[in-house]
Amino acid sequence: MSQKDKKLSAAERLGLLFDDGRYTEIDEQNGAQCGAIAAFGSIGGSTAFAFAQDSDEAGGAINVLQSRKLSRVYDLAAKTGSPIVSIYDSKGVKLDGDGFEILKAISEIMRKSSDLSGVVPQFAVVLGQCGGFLSLCAALADVCVMSERGELFLTSAYTDKALGGKEKDVGSADYAERAGVASVACSSESEAIAKTAELVKLFPMNNLAALPVYDYEEPAFSARNITAAVADPGSVTGFFDTLGLNAKTSLARIGGVPCGIIETGGELSRRDTAKCARLVEICDSFSMPVISLIDSNGLERSAESDRLGGIRNAAKLANVLSEATTVKLTVITGECQGAVYALFCGKNGGADMTYAWNDAVISPTSCEIAVELFWNERIDKEADIAALAKEYAAAEASAAMAAQAGAIDAAIAPEQTRESLLAALKMLSGKRVARRPKKHSNLPL
Repeated sequence: MSQKDKKLSAAERLGLLFDDGRYTEIDEQNGAQCGAIAAFGSIGGSTAFAFAQDSDEAGGAINVLQSRKLSRVYDLAAKTGSPIVSIYDSKGVKLDGDGFEILKAISEIMRKSSDLSGVVPQFAVVLGQCGGFLSLCAALADVCVMSERGELFLTSAYTDKALGGKEKDVGSADYAERAGVASVACSSESEAIAKTAELVKLFPMNNLAALPVYDYEEPAFSARNITAAVADPGSVTGFFDTLGLNAKTSLARIGGVPCGIIETGGELSRRDTAKCARLVEICDSFSMPVISLIDSNGLERSAESDRLGGIRNAAKLANVLSEATTVKLTVITGECQGAVYALFCGKNGGADMTYAWNDAVISPTSCEIAVELFWNERIDKEADIAALAKEYAAAEASAAMAAQAGAIDAAIAPEQTRESLLAALKMLSGKRVARRPKKHSNLPL
């Protein structure tokens, strides 16, 4: 086994996670015989708590002793307002001799994780098996990172096959990412732990703490990879890379400030809108700005997509974007039609500042349909539609026209994108929003 693929112990995993490999155990008298270690230490200079399972010790099976350690981590994180990292590698739940006590302990862990959601950042790192109840714990985290050896499932491949299922690669990192549970997939344990530590440093300690700000270098501009062109070099981490192909979601830094970045291209499917909504929820929980880079000709046009949740997921995205009180900036880099404008760009819908590249096309419907509706008398043959659509885009759907109508704040050159975003982030750094009192929105889940 190569060093890259080496299976690490719980202690080694915690050593890689914390600064300088130093940490202090919690409930040390129980040792690792329960299959886990709980600890606190420093990540990026700030206090963090962690819980690491080890399948080489009692199979890592979660029992009452282990659940008490994890519960203690949640309690201390709540008191101190500090992030939590849970490292999963377990053969399952130990039922022998624990009976109802383990059921009670499991319920308590689920409750505490839910109670702290949006209060302190929670990170799940799946390095081995993480099935059943533990898969729900991992899914409740703000960010779930998996290694290639990790297995994340509610229904195991064996059980699925026994029940007549034909799914392939059940539980794999790629499978979990496509299912929208794993945020980031890494090739090895050490890489997954290092990536988690890097992500912890992007988040504030809790929902009331200020965002960390880092030194940065200026990137080279490229219209081919706009996310890389606006983000600080080396700061981009893609989220849900294999879930939906027409939207790219990332956490990154812009001018040293942690942000979420959405970059779209083409029609947005139900998977695209779902992962965009997930990123917005994460960012808004911890007041991280959301930057939307939009080049999209609408939502997926398919009755099957509607039946499978396309309308519901788009409505969910509309809700979380509208309700988010964090800074929201949009740059239209190409096409922006219909519902996509309403979702991401409308100032009346909550975008703080909306820019568009000078050659962007902004329209309530496609220019081809607009030509057929409004310039029908000028259409002589089918080839005319494409030519007239270009003319319509320049005359009726240009960035300059949108700026005059107040649909955007300014038309800019592509090379001005990062400069405009930096100025807006600085201007909006003190943004405050008061909301009507209510328990929560009724999301179309």
